[in-house]
Amino acid sequence: RRIHVGNLPEKVRRSEVEQHFQEFGNIEFISLKHKDTESFCFIGFDNAKAADQAIHEMDRATIYGNQIKVSLSRPPNSSH
Repeated sequence: RRIHVGNLPEKVRRSEVEQHFQEFGNIEFISLKHKDTESFCFIGFDNAKAADQAIHEMDRATIYGNQIKVSLSRPPNSSH
């Protein structure tokens, strides 16, 4: 299951994201994107329970001074 993590600090590295989220379960991938003054990423967990726990525990957490937003990622072109 894939989650979206928004409002990450601009210079955050993949390894730092992994450190914050690996406690919730096996991470299959991290896709980190940098845009202007902030970054965001998609994290794929190998099961839904890990993703749900990461969302529950990390949404609105602070990483390097930024309050992050963590939510379930929708597939591209999904209806709302």
